[in-house]
Amino acid sequence: MEPFIMEEYADYIFHMKDGKCVLQHNKKSGYVYVSYSEIWSFFESYFSMSNQQIKDITKIWVEEHYKMGVTTTNFSFLHHYDRWRNTTKWG
Repeated sequence: MEPFIMEEYADYIFHMKDGKCVLQHNKKSGYVYVSYSEIWSFFESYFSMSNQQIKDITKIWVEEHYKMGVTTTNFSFLHHYDRWRNTTKWG
């Protein structure tokens, strides 16, 4: 995944894969929002994991792999990046 930063959302780092926002990290709060369609639903359907189990595993994954300070993780259906992209003339 590639990090993407926007001036409009200076507190966030967006992590993109194939043009989709997969992770959204709020640097101030430490919250990481995980794409429901790209990641969260996989853990739900394939492994029958609970929300808390998914939070725990994605927190560890993001902290270790991306070296981010993470307070908690949660799923998101629509990221700030997606909202921004959908309001631009070329989004």
